[in-house]
Amino acid sequence: MDGFFVGKVRRGVTRNGAAYMPPFDGILQQEAVWAIKSYLETRREKPL
Repeated sequence: MDGFFVGKVRRGVTRNGAAYMPPFDGILQQEAVWAIKSYLETRREKPL
């Protein structure tokens, strides 16, 4: 799951040619990516 998340943040997400999230590779440092992931995990109703 960690690799999936990091890959989506670094490469971005597109569907049918539309950008749903821009790529952040080279913009966010690794520590920032993990901080975002940690924050999102605290917002879940049920842990995976």
